[in-house]
Amino acid sequence: MSTNPTQQTSQSPTAEDKLENIQAMALTIIDELHKLTEGGAKSKSALEEAQLSKKLEKPPANSRVMVNISSDIDEKLESLANKIGRTKDEILLGGISLIELAVKAKEEGKKFGVAEQDQTLITEVVGL
Repeated sequence: MSTNPTQQTSQSPTAEDKLENIQAMALTIIDELHKLTEGGAKSKSALEEAQLSKKLEKPPANSRVMVNISSDIDEKLESLANKIGRTKDEILLGGISLIELAVKAKEEGKKFGVAEQDQTLITEVVGL
């Protein structure tokens, strides 16, 4: 019995697939935050453009901060940077932007997390 190589089988997403989806969503959120804080996203179409854009703009360097991290965290940081084509600095700045967004959502009585395409919240980020 031969199988058609173009026929796809339905499989549950792997942990790596889920991580890639979360990273893509995080970049979209970061892009939206940067556009909003720059005053560029004032309409729904501007927000939609921000969602399509995957380019993270670096803010101007005003100060330098030195942070000591373990080798495990440095390896995770390097791995994430390589996976999504960003620098370690951009990964850290993106993390700060995500935390800012989560805090603002909480202050507004909203939830922050990962949603399905139909916008059903599947994972809520808590403890921030």
